[in-house]
Amino acid sequence: MFGKSAVLAQAFLVTLPLFAQTPSIQVQAPAQHTQTAQPPAIMANVPDLALRSIRLTCVDANVAALRIVTSRETYSVQYPCFPFTCAADTHTCRSGCSENGQCAQGTVCAGGHCVVPTPRCSSDGHFSVSPLGTDKCDPYNCNAASGTCNRDCRTSADCTAGTVCEIAARLCVTP
Repeated sequence: MFGKSAVLAQAFLVTLPLFAQTPSIQVQAPAQHTQTAQPPAIMANVPDLALRSIRLTCVDANVAALRIVTSRETYSVQYPCFPFTCAADTHTCRSGCSENGQCAQGTVCAGGHCVVPTPRCSSDGHFSVSPLGTDKCDPYNCNAASGTCNRDCRTSADCTAGTVCEIAARLCVTP
């Protein structure tokens, strides 16, 4: 999905603790003598490779990145945080929310989760209302089933008072 960089980033993250320490493993043989074995070289086929740094960053409010610098190359993997935002303090995508500002644009915080809000029609049927704002539907009525403004008409019932549906063009017009 992310290509070579992502695979290498995952490999480094998985093997990083093994590079940080190379512990000896004590093996007890049946003949009651102890031998010391070294763990296998994980990157034996990549000589002179040294991990220099791993850094998490927020590219912007909606994208986090992992940057890995080795003695040979720099790898960068970016990933979207949707439906959350990237937290400036941890430089990672949030996994929950307590306010709308912690959610990506077009979503709202509800019960600790960022969700796409469900619109509803105003009581007079002339507006579509959601936590993100209110849309005036004129010259169309609001569709009660979806909570959004009609974009065309099939009958004059789809149009606001004082307009009629021009059925062939599917437009609400003033007679």
